[in-house]
Amino acid sequence: MRILVVDDDPLTRKFFEVSLPAPEFQVVTAANGLEAVKAAKETPFYMAFCDMIMPIMDGLDTLKTLVRIQPNLPVIMMTAYAVEDDLILALHIGAVDYIYKPFRTAADILGAMERYKKRQQLKPVTEHERKLLLESAPPPPPPQKTS
Repeated sequence: MRILVVDDDPLTRKFFEVSLPAPEFQVVTAANGLEAVKAAKETPFYMAFCDMIMPIMDGLDTLKTLVRIQPNLPVIMMTAYAVEDDLILALHIGAVDYIYKPFRTAADILGAMERYKKRQQLKPVTEHERKLLLESAPPPPPPQKTS
């Protein structure tokens, strides 16, 4: 499995390389969003881990670009700073999960990968179920009048 790790911290990148050993994993690292975008254009990835706060290209912009290049790429966001609004925005943009740094063991990373795999095994909502859910949803609020 080819895993893309995007983080400006060299220790975090090294932690992934050591925690996800070959031959099962091939870890490709990028020090910033631009390097990640270049890598994603050149090769497909099984999964990506992307830091939220980086110079040059932040995590949200990197996420937007990665999912545009590889629409089926599951991206797990990483952060040492819990900014809930940004994490929620990342999930809306296309991230599948997020994890907090610092990591204590490889189990932190593997646990995030396992959670994603388990969610993929859940039965998808059928079109009929989607219709029923939409019909039972409350109507949207009326638009606000601006002065």
